[in-house]
Parts: sequence; structure tokens; C-alpha cells
Amino acid sequence: MRLAEALVWLAWGHSPRLEKSRPRGPAQLTKSALSLVVQSQSAIPSTCFDRSASLCPKMSRPCTLILILAAAFAATLPLSARGQSATLPVVVRNFPHDRAAFTEGLLLFEGKLFESTGLEGHSTLQRTEIATGKIEKKIDLDPAFFGEGLARVDRRLYQLTWKNGIAIEYDLDTFVERQRFVYAGEGWGLCYDGQSLVMSNGTDRLSFRDPETFGEIRSLKVVSGGQPLFNINELECVKGQIYANVWQTDRIVAIDSGTGNVLSEFNAAGLLTPAERQGVDVLNGIAYIPESGNFYITGKYWPKLFEVTLGAAQKPTVAAPPKVAPQIKPGCSLGHVGSSEGYFAFPALLACWAARRRLSARARALTS
Repeated sequence: MRLAEALVWLAWGHSPRLEKSRPRGPAQLTKSALSLVVQSQSAIPSTCFDRSASLCPKMSRPCTLILILAAAFAATLPLSARGQSATLPVVVRNFPHDRAAFTEGLLLFEGKLFESTGLEGHSTLQRTEIATGKIEKKIDLDPAFFGEGLARVDRRLYQLTWKNGIAIEYDLDTFVERQRFVYAGEGWGLCYDGQSLVMSNGTDRLSFRDPETFGEIRSLKVVSGGQPLFNINELECVKGQIYANVWQTDRIVAIDSGTGNVLSEFNAAGLLTPAERQGVDVLNGIAYIPESGNFYITGKYWPKLFEVTLGAAQKPTVAAPPKVAPQIKPGCSLGHVGSSEGYFAFPALLACWAARRRLSARARALTS
């Protein structure tokens, strides 16, 4: 599954946010994705990645397209496909949610919901009354900023920006800006574990930062079923665990903050009715309710805020090793063909085999 996840991640130019970035053309997408195949499988020659290369003139197009589609489909599979079970959240009740909010960060404090919203020219910081969904206080960010994750330290709020490389500290009560911090790379999710601010950037790594300086103290690689987990988005720190949305999915994962291992997964699909899903974006936003142990979850442009029970963390199930199928000769080998990824890559094997036959026929014609 590492290959499938990484292909999708690279396919969007190391910044896989469809609402904000687009592929830089099929040729670049193909080359960057298949370059990773070489690194991880060491089976397909790099000359096959260039459509103009004489060695593989007929193979690159069908193999490339089918490989990417197969890998992308496999990457959407839940952790249960990798030997790890997912739990359905139990809905306790729901409340109205701001349909105009492109939710990027969510937290609960003193019975109020604090929310960071995104998109250039529309990003905000707002405080909401939960029962009614009424916005009590709201400020707009600089139009050049894309608001992201949100965390609280004492009576201070910290808000990330996506590509601006700026974190803003506010007074919690007045929303008056106190100071700004600069960081490298992208900002996605943010939470506070009682000592450090924990930040995601869309990769498989979380960074732990000093609230006073925003300097990085350490980083943590997140692993699910033995494979790196990419697209970690909004975060909520709870008692030694980090709950995270996985971008572009309905998945919420609980991560051990010490080891980086995913302890459990929750499948939040089906919370909205088909009618409610009209015009909404992805699931994003987790806020812990300490009094009950439940969580508030919502999404971008969602009409509802759900109070749910996520249950106790489960021990991860060790995935069975994939079955090994005979490899096709170098040039079209995909290595191990087993589990979900190998299953969906089978059409790619057939396409590569056919392409190699055509290549062999052409070589014979040229030498005869």
C-alpha cells in the first residue's frame, strides 16, 4: 500500500489538496509518479518513463496510465484492507453548522466552538454557540492568507496558514493578534498536547513545536499497518493520542503520540444524508469534549456538527504479508502482486505484457 499512497501523493505535486492545487500536466504527473515506482520496486527501467525514449516507445503510455489509476484506487481503501479494522462512530446528537465555513481547524473551550476556515479571501477565525450554530465572534484573515489548523494554549489561540508559512497567535477572548511566527513548508492541522504544539503538513510526519517560539522540537513519522500514512490533516490531541482526519477520505485515525503508530481507525462515512451532501466538501474538524469523552466532528461546508462517540482505541491488527506472484521480466515487473494493491494492478501487468510483446516484435523487425 506504500506504493499506492505515495503515487497519489506525488500525483498532486507533493501538495495533494485538490481544492487548492492541480496537476502540472499529465507528462509531469506521469514522470513523478513512476519515478517513485523505480525507487520502491526497482523493476521498471527509468527509460520507460520518457515517452520519447526509444527503448520503451509503446509501453510507457498504457502501463503508466493503468498503473496510476490502479494505485490511486487502491489508495482509497480503508485500513481494513490492510488488516486493520475500522469502527463506525456512534452519533449522539447533531447541531447546526455554518454552511459557509470551509472548516480547517476546530476546538472546544468553555462550551464554545472555535473554528478556523480556509480559502484565500474567505479565511476566518470564529467562535460559535454550539446549540444554535450562531456565530458570536468572527474576524477575517488577510485576503492573501489561507487559514488552516487551530490550537489553544491557555488563553491563546494559534492559527496556521497553508502556504504562507505564517502562524498567528491571538488573544482567545478578543481575537486581537499578539504575534506571528514563521515556519518552513505547508501548514495543515494543529493541536496542543499540554507541552507542545503538534502540527501536520500533509505528509506522513508530525512536528512538535515550542508554543513560545514555534520552533520544532522533534518530528514523528506516522505509520499505519507498517506503511507511512500520508495526507494527515486536522488534529486533536487527547491523552497521549492524536486524532486526525485523513484528507480526501471519511477516515479518522487515532495515533500514538510516542510511537507514531495508528492505534485505531473510524469510518465517518454516511453521517450526512444524500440531500445534505449536496455542495459539501470533505470531512474535516475534530474537537474533544472532556466532560463526556465524546467528540464534535464536521466538514467543509457541512450543514451539521455531530457529537459522536469514537470508542476506546483498539490494538492494531498485523496485516498478512502479500502473496508473491511470479514476476514478469524486467521492464514491466510490478514486484509483489498480492493484497489490494496487487489485485488492482493486475490489469497493468496485462498491459505491460502486451506492450513488451509489441516492443519485442519491433526490435526483431529492426534487426532483420
